[in-house]
Amino acid sequence: MTTTGTTSKQREQATRKTGSQSGQPIVAGVRSDLHTMLLPMFAEQNEIHDLETVIDGCRIRIRSHDAGVRIPTFMDQKIMMLLAAHIRDVIQSGGQPTRHINIDRREVIDLIGGGGSTGGSDYRRVTERLQRLHSTKITAETAISADVSRRRHFSWIDAFEEDILHTDKGKEVIGLKISLSVDAFRWITQGDGFDMTRERFKSITSAQSSCSRIYAICLANLIYAKGEDVYIQIEDLRLRVPSADTLKGFKKRPLSKAIELISASPDMSRYLSVSLVRKTEDGFIPLDGRAPLESVYIRVCKGPDALPSINKLLPLSETGGDTRSLSAAESLVELLTDRGSSAFTDTEMADMS
Repeated sequence: MTTTGTTSKQREQATRKTGSQSGQPIVAGVRSDLHTMLLPMFAEQNEIHDLETVIDGCRIRIRSHDAGVRIPTFMDQKIMMLLAAHIRDVIQSGGQPTRHINIDRREVIDLIGGGGSTGGSDYRRVTERLQRLHSTKITAETAISADVSRRRHFSWIDAFEEDILHTDKGKEVIGLKISLSVDAFRWITQGDGFDMTRERFKSITSAQSSCSRIYAICLANLIYAKGEDVYIQIEDLRLRVPSADTLKGFKKRPLSKAIELISASPDMSRYLSVSLVRKTEDGFIPLDGRAPLESVYIRVCKGPDALPSINKLLPLSETGGDTRSLSAAESLVELLTDRGSSAFTDTEMADMS
């Protein structure tokens, strides 16, 4: 009798031959980093091929180098967070971390799609997401002196490869290997980050992308302020999402929805609460009625639970490579994540008065 399709024996033999690790255990959760939480590195909407904005005096441009391929969105960013968790697991188990990571596509689908049955379209979408991460180039330019600026170019992943099993019924991807760029690997291993369970991450990111981004920006600012109340100008918030809405539209729709969602979500409100306030000469007061948009801020207060524990996966001495390049990347990150004059803690407000 002749059988068709992929048998377990075929899959096992192909896996041994290719060295695929697609059967490895799924990681416990994801890892987020404060720098990416604060920066507008991913598009809010689909079908965007070029995005340019200015944050804290630094001009950031994100564009796709491949015709027909748009820049990645927050949904695509989840793959980067999953890869960071894989690197974390290797380090915590005493292994040697590498930017070349074997991963099971089903793991990506579960994190992005929320589980359930999977089909060919789900696997194709994973490839499309990886193509966007691979095609995207990021340029950041900032002044380093009165008459000199520095322009840095980087990307998320250098390459990805798929092991494909050919059967009578068609093709099946049985192995996936993703190679992070050197910059992305250093960003993940040396940036301040924290871990989150898969369940909590899915709960927080199940909302509209702009709501998830607003929450992430608020949480990162609160962590940097060590739990002290933080005030963020809503225009700064809009740019960091980044939102294509006008400031008025951003306040009326995404921001209002995010404030409502954060209050209603147990997984979000455990860390923080948010409210709109107005900045006056005497300080911040609750927003009551209309006010000039430039005077409107969002107040972020610590919730009942302790904030996530922040750590670095590797010290500088363990990463090797060109320390000059690393220093440039760290300098860029420090500049881009500087909250500048648009976000203040209570202590900073007291110092300025």
